[in-house]
Amino acid sequence: MLRQLSLTNFKPFGDRQVIPVAPLTLIFGANSSGKSSIIQSLLLGQHACETGSFEASHIRAGGEAMDLGGYRQYVHQHDTSRVVELGIEWSPDLGIESALARGQVKFKTARADYHIGINRNTGSTDVRQPGVLEFKFSVDGVPILELTSTEEQVLRPTRVNLVAGKTDLFELGPSVFGSDKGSSGGAKLASRLRFRMKGLIPSTCDRVEDLLLWRKSSSDARLEEFRESFSEKLMDEHNLNNYNQPDWLMNLSCFVEDMASDLADLFRQISYLGPLRMMPSRYLTELDAGNPNWNAGGGCAWEQLKNKSEVRNAVNKGLSVLEMPYEIKVRELVEAGDPTAQKLISLSLIDPRSQISLSHRDVGIGVSQVIPVIATLAGMKRHLIAIEQPEIHLHPAAQAKLGDLFIESALGPNRNTLLLETHSEHLILRILRRVRETSEGNLPSGAAPVKPDDMSVVFVDQKSTDSVVHQLPVTPDGDFTVPWPGGFFAERLQDLP
Repeated sequence: MLRQLSLTNFKPFGDRQVIPVAPLTLIFGANSSGKSSIIQSLLLGQHACETGSFEASHIRAGGEAMDLGGYRQYVHQHDTSRVVELGIEWSPDLGIESALARGQVKFKTARADYHIGINRNTGSTDVRQPGVLEFKFSVDGVPILELTSTEEQVLRPTRVNLVAGKTDLFELGPSVFGSDKGSSGGAKLASRLRFRMKGLIPSTCDRVEDLLLWRKSSSDARLEEFRESFSEKLMDEHNLNNYNQPDWLMNLSCFVEDMASDLADLFRQISYLGPLRMMPSRYLTELDAGNPNWNAGGGCAWEQLKNKSEVRNAVNKGLSVLEMPYEIKVRELVEAGDPTAQKLISLSLIDPRSQISLSHRDVGIGVSQVIPVIATLAGMKRHLIAIEQPEIHLHPAAQAKLGDLFIESALGPNRNTLLLETHSEHLILRILRRVRETSEGNLPSGAAPVKPDDMSVVFVDQKSTDSVVHQLPVTPDGDFTVPWPGGFFAERLQDLP
């Protein structure tokens, strides 16, 4: 589960901004303040992991509406001498499997920090591409691995901190491989280690395999040379004298594989639903998975609604919570007298008050816009779901009730992490109400309890040249510990007598 995101020199954010992430994360702020940029940074990371490139213009997951314009557009103030910094912190709780937790590192939180920019020491100016210049990985605040770029997409270690035995950490970095040990076997090994990055995912280069072969064929003399590269104190502290060969190198290779798997899973589990959801034709047979807005526009959600009865049941329940009197059913239509004709799949919205069957094309736009939201919440499990303006076209009462659906998706069996960019006062007031009711012990029957730590509320404030993220911690009685910037939705007070 993602716990924190930090951004520096990305779009409107110049100085480092920290965004705490909780199961229910709500992002507020004025138009064009930088709210969407928070979500875009994660989708850029996902894009880089999929393609290996930070020179992103259109991002597949973002659809046609998301155009970052490439590195020179999204770096702060279009200044390519700056370095974009992206930090992500996560934990393997809530049942999420973690390759690191299954492997040699046990941890509560892990953190990866990236410096992304143009390496000006390689290539001509015309062909330089943005890439990872520095990578740092830490566990529970302890540095584990640090890499620095030597040439495009190739990095060398400046610190390696691996597990010896079960719990001990020992450092295999500059403090061990110092200049005074330049001829030692350990230093020679360290100097040959190289890593590549596919986007944000590190991997060992083929040269490490050569080192592993060297390891397997090491003679006693070479092993002794390796041991001599460590201080006697370090050897004694970590029982390295019991090693028959330098196992740390194998541990390093396995560790990087596990770390890469964990990072890849983290970005793979990001789903995005944009502010304008697509409206399929009357017959869902014609759904086009090749549509560039398939994910961001909700096409995937409509597909799940068509094919999965459990998603339809969840959407029907959600519509009932929102007091929208419709029940969705799937119908197959064929042309009369032509058994060979293609079947047409139709979603019928049955109004129980009149028993009239309607298409999603016949009802209010608010209904058709919220259906993909509910289907996404129901169809995803243990995902990070980012949604822009989920409340669009909804009546204020429905916006408030939508908060209960978000609570159920985040804190119920699906255990999703929700990143919601919103302008809705009614939505946040409902969730704060549930926090207060949880504290007072008077939650409605069947409602999931909501604690302050289950929420993260941030307000993005646009200054003259930069945007600033304000964190608004929540109290057990459903209030904020700090004042809302400018007053909580104070605009309404200006129009009251």
